[in-house]
Amino acid sequence: MSAIVLEDLETRQIRFLRAFYSETGTQRKINLVQLGVMITKTNMSVSPLIKYRSVAKYDENLKKHYQISIVIRQNGRLEVYSDFILVNEYINPVLQCVDVDTNFNEFYFKFVKDSHTVKPTDDVNSEAFQERFEYRMVRHIWRNKISFNTSKLKKNRSCWGTVLHKRISGFFRLYTQVLNFSMFMLVSHRNMISVFDMSQGATQDA
Repeated sequence: MSAIVLEDLETRQIRFLRAFYSETGTQRKINLVQLGVMITKTNMSVSPLIKYRSVAKYDENLKKHYQISIVIRQNGRLEVYSDFILVNEYINPVLQCVDVDTNFNEFYFKFVKDSHTVKPTDDVNSEAFQERFEYRMVRHIWRNKISFNTSKLKKNRSCWGTVLHKRISGFFRLYTQVLNFSMFMLVSHRNMISVFDMSQGATQDA
């Protein structure tokens, strides 16, 4: 039996280890084998890890498996790992990455614009603060070229809320489509269409 273990090192990067567990009689043993290659130097400062997302996929053309991981740190740093090796880093005090999510094909990133001016008293749920969020997307197929520069700006803020739905839609269909029309939201699910009047907070099924 084996599992992959993550170790956040003082060298400001993640080390990936495969842990092999075995039993011989009453003796139990765990062997750790490092995956990938460590980067000896990085200019980034030490910061705690706050979010980790990873995908493991198969390349039909190359006939081989590959792995991609994204790390978000408390200071807004974004790290990209390809096949367990740190390949890209991004940090900008004016545009900090605060969240990451993924479906089966793309990573989605949430950035805060003018993040150096954010105060602890700011209401992050307010409409004014929501306007400060910037959403970007990059496809998994970019692999070791995934970075801020290869990501695409998403102008529609609703893209963030649909990431989870896209990830589970092939297995569990909550709804098939959502449409905003004027002050109404139309949601289709199975053989029904629900209409939500956002101005009145009322729902009606058709």
